[in-house]
Amino acid sequence: MSPTEEVKYVTTIHKSIGQHLNAYMLPYGYQFLAELPMTIGRKADRQSLLSQQLKLVYPSSKSPSGAQAANVGENQQKFLASIMQFYREVLKLPKEREIGPNDNFFKLGGQSILLLRLQSKLKRNFKKVPTLPEPFKGPTPLIISQKILDLQPLLQPAQLSIQARI
Repeated sequence: MSPTEEVKYVTTIHKSIGQHLNAYMLPYGYQFLAELPMTIGRKADRQSLLSQQLKLVYPSSKSPSGAQAANVGENQQKFLASIMQFYREVLKLPKEREIGPNDNFFKLGGQSILLLRLQSKLKRNFKKVPTLPEPFKGPTPLIISQKILDLQPLLQPAQLSIQARI
């Protein structure tokens, strides 16, 4: 099965399971195995399963509102790229895991404590940031970047930059 087919298959499974389970119960990645490792007695070898290197396949999060992300301005693109990088750092996501502008923080494996860490990163890097309840209401990079852009003082595009503080 090709990687593209695996993603489609995993996305289908994820959506199907999602109809019957709460969102917090859904795995955020899936592992494909050609066959289960077996012991000499033909039972599943659990120890071997635990020691295998994981190559997780993640469900696609591309949504129809992706077109909305393509229409953001140049200024918002800067904020958006930074926020998506902050998501990756706070959630400790692997580099191969794509993060899109419409990806939900909580569906990527986030929880309230990690959202506090994200808020802290935002405060260190931007002049003004939305209050903590805002990311709970709209936990996607696109929405957060729009809120940050709305809070910034009216500056000329050349003056608008991300303020990194060390």
